[in-house]
Amino acid sequence: MHGDHSDKSKKHWETRPEPNWEKFKFNQPYAKGLARLRDEVLSDTNFDPATLWQWGTMQAMAVLEILKTMEGRFGREGQAAVFDALRRVGRDVGEQILAGTDLPEGMTETEWISFYATVVNRIAYASLETPEIQAEGRASFHIDWCPHQDAYRAFDCRIQRYLVQGMIEAALDHARAHGREGVWDVAFRATIPSGSQTCLFEILKDIGDGGQWAEYTRILEEKALEVAGRKRDRKTVAQASGGKEDGMTTQAPNPPNAARERDPDIAGAEAALIRAGKRARDRARQAGVPVVVVRDGKIVEEWPEDEESSSV
Repeated sequence: MHGDHSDKSKKHWETRPEPNWEKFKFNQPYAKGLARLRDEVLSDTNFDPATLWQWGTMQAMAVLEILKTMEGRFGREGQAAVFDALRRVGRDVGEQILAGTDLPEGMTETEWISFYATVVNRIAYASLETPEIQAEGRASFHIDWCPHQDAYRAFDCRIQRYLVQGMIEAALDHARAHGREGVWDVAFRATIPSGSQTCLFEILKDIGDGGQWAEYTRILEEKALEVAGRKRDRKTVAQASGGKEDGMTTQAPNPPNAARERDPDIAGAEAALIRAGKRARDRARQAGVPVVVVRDGKIVEEWPEDEESSSV
């Protein structure tokens, strides 16, 4: 982990070293249910709160499957419907956090946006976070532990981008309502599912039109639609060829009595190439990056598909 989270005298979301942290006011999202959990369940029963991680992971995987299914069946329209729904949820969470609060005197805009990100990271995302303010207009944070890191692959994390898009919108609208007109954007630099020790994000002010986060989301959307399209094409071929997704029938190319003796070195080389190709796709899938292949005589980038639907 990037930071030290060993002090159990306070909850993980309660402290930051900056003096102005004490001035930052926020609300707990979903406060009514939270109060019931604390006051009636955790205090009076033997409920194990760790099971909330299992429940939350089930919900997260369900949302991911909904997105994949909508992309596969309805393409861009289905993807947009899920994006819009998740963005609205993210915006609602952001508005709950900020409702009735102001931007205190003496607190810089960078401090305010960094503190807001801490509440989002540590409470809404239930993560361990190490934040840093480098200068006015520039801050960052490491996610040292994320509840999704053992279930999501790197490409799956695009689900969170939709929620965060709504949270960013809520923060910028709140800041504008209090006379702060800065344009903020978020950029990711590393992720745990892709092999890094932490997820590293930067929060940057006035570096453009504020669309860097949204633009990269759009790129991921296009790649996801490409993957969904290839799945549909394979399914169509499979249905037309007797159920094999690679378009081949179950009939052997040569009758058993006509089997040819193969050079063992050639057979071994083919098996090695197949294993290498699978490893390359597995690593690219984990890192959330494409692999470079030759298709129809052209060098192209291809995004590895989910394990359950990929073929060598």
